[in-house]
Amino acid sequence: MRLRSLIPFAERRNDKQIPSEEDDMHIYRSVAAKPVVMVTVLGVKSDLLEEIIQITSRKFEPKHRLVFLTDSSEFGLFRSNGAIFEYFPPLLEQRLHAAVMPWPAYLAERWALLVAKWRPIHVIAYGQNIDGFLAAALPSADRAPVRRP
Repeated sequence: MRLRSLIPFAERRNDKQIPSEEDDMHIYRSVAAKPVVMVTVLGVKSDLLEEIIQITSRKFEPKHRLVFLTDSSEFGLFRSNGAIFEYFPPLLEQRLHAAVMPWPAYLAERWALLVAKWRPIHVIAYGQNIDGFLAAALPSADRAPVRRP
């Protein structure tokens, strides 16, 4: 017995299929993106970060999307709280690599890219604000290697 003979005749006919609702195309309106609030936590001690993340999240979510800008390498705090974050190298790291990196230009460009990427409607600062952080970067003329003890 052939397999073809087990399939009912109506299902075997491929030449004339009757359109069904399953075949109809539907256009759905896309969901509007949540407005972004960027929260800078530059120079904030690690033991305060989790509290800031939780308080800020309770205040702004679910109506807003929060993006944290940090100079802390404690990424686990952000990940465990489900927070989106972007990283800037801290001032100490900038000083260590001042001889090989034009920090003011890099940080200014990175900040401009982050603003273009996230398009925040508000920027909230805990610790040092972004303007102070960018101004504190070592300018090219002041580049001097850091002496280690």
